[in-house]
Amino acid sequence: MPRGGWRANKTLEFFRHHFFWENAWDKVLFGTDILALDELLLSRRFHDEMLRPIGLPEDTMKKIYGGTAARLLGIQDEAATPKK
Repeated sequence: MPRGGWRANKTLEFFRHHFFWENAWDKVLFGTDILALDELLLSRRFHDEMLRPIGLPEDTMKKIYGGTAARLLGIQDEAATPKK
């Protein structure tokens, strides 16, 4: 069975084709039902390896991994908030 479900079977061109418009990646959220931290970290690494070759800016990656969800839920995104 392929790693990462359906996403593992898609090429970079698939993602470029479907997310071609300006700010399209602002609508993408990372979601999981993984509860174990070690498995979550592996999943995050897999998704990083899948998304980084697309050339997304770091700010966009932060949105995917929590910033957009925080905005939609009206909560502060701790990862995007500068530390004092």
